[in-house]
Amino acid sequence: MVEKSLDVVNSSDLKDKVSDVVIVGNPDTFQLLCKASSKEQGWMKSCKAMDVKHGCVVQVTTQQGSNVAEALVFVPGVMIEDDVNGGKKLVPADPYEGYDEDCWECCDDEDCCTEEDGSTEEGCCGKEECCEK
Repeated sequence: MVEKSLDVVNSSDLKDKVSDVVIVGNPDTFQLLCKASSKEQGWMKSCKAMDVKHGCVVQVTTQQGSNVAEALVFVPGVMIEDDVNGGKKLVPADPYEGYDEDCWECCDDEDCCTEEDGSTEEGCCGKEECCEK
């Protein structure tokens, strides 16, 4: 058996370094935020994140020899963005991204535009196009 590659950074790199790799689904669902490894010392540490609605799932992995430890956590209110080093980083997400400024109140409360009589609660913008987003 060939020694495990500790310096793989994405699926394209994986295909180049592991000739018999089998991939199912999107192996780049988690995006690499940072990674450090030493082939000589046999260790690797990485931090990856996956964008999900209203935040990110972050995975931290540490490998020393054949021992692996992992942790997963949901970080609310963040998103993945490019950083200055050509990598990725987590930044606060804009909760109103994609919404018209006039629709903010309406779109924050899913129930405000769904009353059967078509009325809206007090404070809602009342615009039908806002409530459909």
